[in-house]
Amino acid sequence: MLYIVTAMYAEAAPFIKHYNLKRDRLMKRHELYVSENKSVCLLITKPGKITAAMAVTEMLVTHEPANEDFLVNIGVCGSCAGTHAYICNDILDHDTGRHYYPDMLYKHPFKEAGIETCSVVVNDKSFISMPLADMEATAVFQAAASFFPPHRMAFIKIPSDNLETSHVTKESVTGVIEENLAVICDWLDNISNLNDNNSNTNIGDNVTTKYSTPDSPVTFLPAEQTFFDNLADRLNLSVTMKEQLRQLFIYRKLTKGNLDGVILPEIPEGRITNQKRTILFEQFRQQFLQ
Repeated sequence: MLYIVTAMYAEAAPFIKHYNLKRDRLMKRHELYVSENKSVCLLITKPGKITAAMAVTEMLVTHEPANEDFLVNIGVCGSCAGTHAYICNDILDHDTGRHYYPDMLYKHPFKEAGIETCSVVVNDKSFISMPLADMEATAVFQAAASFFPPHRMAFIKIPSDNLETSHVTKESVTGVIEENLAVICDWLDNISNLNDNNSNTNIGDNVTTKYSTPDSPVTFLPAEQTFFDNLADRLNLSVTMKEQLRQLFIYRKLTKGNLDGVILPEIPEGRITNQKRTILFEQFRQQFLQ
């Protein structure tokens, strides 16, 4: 199943029409729409982190995902960048300073950018450090992370304003979604077909499609595996961070073919604090996104 999460009906309306979705009454507190063949469901959370987290949790408890399912958070955002549709490679919670990283393992037709999730509407560029701003992404990621691994989540955001929200209307929000509807749905349909075809395989064994990754398994050379093991051990990575590191290595192999040019961070001697480990890991991660 494809799970689509939006904050507002104005964002959801084009997808409801495109997939011919009907209201599902199993969820009492939030709006959920499902296709007749149960292959697509769409959730409207309402704006804000708390409501988004509650709505996503309720949806995934009442409609528990299978291993091959995929979740995408789609909506408008404020932008210091252009007006293209973006897929988010770094999601920053403005209130906590914590970063979340969806795994970018599938080819896609979008531009990539980081997004900052804030508890208030942003009308000042100096308020954020990321190119994009919204009010739900980190909450959706946190709530969905108990049900989906990072490579089965995506966050697609379309700028509706240049951080000047006074000009934004329901009609303009629906309009920018409709302008990008074809390319978004084309990609989502390909990803859904890819995951259905590979429900019993590893992510590296993808069937080639228009936007899929290569069809040969991703393997590490002995030296690359040693590099991975030494780095994970030296940084004393948590299970989650070790998995993120593995996905970064796979991403590098898929996009560059090798790990040439990857530089080991300067790791101090002795015990590394969790805070220092996070900083070093983030510095190392940035190499893969350049």
